[in-house]
Amino acid sequence: MSFFCPEPYKNLSAKTTGDWYPCCISGEESVHYHNMNIRENKILEFYHSDFMNKLRKDQLDGNMSEEVLTNCKKCIIDERLGRRSRRLKMIDKYKNDNFDILQLDSIKIKHIGNLCNAKCLTCAPSISSYLAQELYDTGEYTGPIVIFDDITKTYLEGIKEAIPFLNSIRIVGGEPIINPRTWEFVEWLVNNKATDTQLIFTTNGKVKFKKEHILLLKNFKEIKIAVSIDAYGKRNNYIRYPSPYEKVIKNINSYLELTKNIYISTCISALNVGYLDELEKDISKKFPNIPWVNDNIVQFPEIFRPEILPEEIKISYLKSSKNANKFLSLDIPSDNKKFYDMLRFLTKKDIIRNTNMYEFYPEFKKYEL
Repeated sequence: MSFFCPEPYKNLSAKTTGDWYPCCISGEESVHYHNMNIRENKILEFYHSDFMNKLRKDQLDGNMSEEVLTNCKKCIIDERLGRRSRRLKMIDKYKNDNFDILQLDSIKIKHIGNLCNAKCLTCAPSISSYLAQELYDTGEYTGPIVIFDDITKTYLEGIKEAIPFLNSIRIVGGEPIINPRTWEFVEWLVNNKATDTQLIFTTNGKVKFKKEHILLLKNFKEIKIAVSIDAYGKRNNYIRYPSPYEKVIKNINSYLELTKNIYISTCISALNVGYLDELEKDISKKFPNIPWVNDNIVQFPEIFRPEILPEEIKISYLKSSKNANKFLSLDIPSDNKKFYDMLRFLTKKDIIRNTNMYEFYPEFKKYEL
């Protein structure tokens, strides 16, 4: 059976390490099969590489090779659990496209690095410098704190070559708005007349755009902003620490002065799957014209997967929340080990951050370690 996926044809990504990936959710080990990066390899060189051609053919033929199993890990898990994976969503999105023609929908820009002003519980040090520092201080991480990749002539020439075949450029961090490297790159795009390409920002919404940045962005034909919010009120601050909910809401209103093309994105985890209704109610009231996207489910870290929750908690959520029914099923077994690993992790964070998980999750109290 074919495992065809549009992603390697339509959406390419680079990680904060500078490595090229065929999809923004490809497994980290993907790079071991090609060793191609933004410093040495242009984007279209990667697009046409032996690795990419083999991956596409294996997917099309249903050959679950090591390359497919590594790159498509998240979608394989989602589909095994009966969820609508990114692969299936992209098949619907591009169902009328001709894949014999080179036409990239987007590239995800991450060379700017992991500089961030939040340390979300479900994040990783390669994506947040703030989290990296915290984990380094507690001895749980020994890697670099701030990660970025110097842009090279090869990289910029490759972007130039790809722009005629490109619909959008998505800038992701870390937190791109606070990163000076973001604005160096945006200025380069303006200077190289790449302003007909849609520019997309993924932001945690903690800061506004500066006046000089708004002036730069006004050069572009279209700006789109994805704002990450994972819960209503103080629970969002707990999960996406520190991210005061009302401050994010206020900043979204400021973003609307720049563009109406905004959506709110929620990453579904064990920490919010039972509380999505209150978030939906509030954002639909405050922003009736802004779409709410909630189809990204945490797979890694595994301790935050929604399905690991004890059955008693799942039943409670399924009874109290209509949105929980989209993401929880009693047919998927709980994982007590991972659940208790999550509690240990949260207990450690509560001590460091002076927070209290039981304030937001009283249902976890009976399982207290």
